[in-house]
Amino acid sequence: MIVIVGHWEDNKTNPFSGRLDDVGRWINQLIAYGIDRLVMVDDTKAKVPIEILQAVAIDSPEPLARDFKIERANSLEEALKLYPKLTKVYVESRILLPEKVTKVTSLFDFVHPANAIYIFGGDFVAPFLARVPDVSKDEVVSIDYTNSQVSLYAQEALACILYDRAMKER
Repeated sequence: MIVIVGHWEDNKTNPFSGRLDDVGRWINQLIAYGIDRLVMVDDTKAKVPIEILQAVAIDSPEPLARDFKIERANSLEEALKLYPKLTKVYVESRILLPEKVTKVTSLFDFVHPANAIYIFGGDFVAPFLARVPDVSKDEVVSIDYTNSQVSLYAQEALACILYDRAMKER
């Protein structure tokens, strides 16, 4: 089983954040790669009802959309409690890693677990890893690219992870 944890946020500097379209873009990528579980950590003021979020998935013309399940959590801790037996894989830019993270694997070398929960931080808020007490038993993956001073948006990182997983499974 593969589960994706995303971060849905209000961001005054990004007029596109906090919209249903943002969630739709996450769902579209997941359906394209055959993944049917998304947990969105909802830091928005609106707290859109889960039924509306689920409708975004169901409205997709793809057959997998009928089985797609979206869940909302109020915090990362709450999201991780939903799937405690899956291997936690935090996806974060090397430049944003807190000092306590001592083991990081480049996506190029990463072996994807069969059953995983991939955790992506927000585009505006501090990295999730800063709030996680101990990641020593978890996986931390960094996507290495030419200009390491730039951090990818979470949806861009999601696309890299899903593509890498698909290619390595072939």
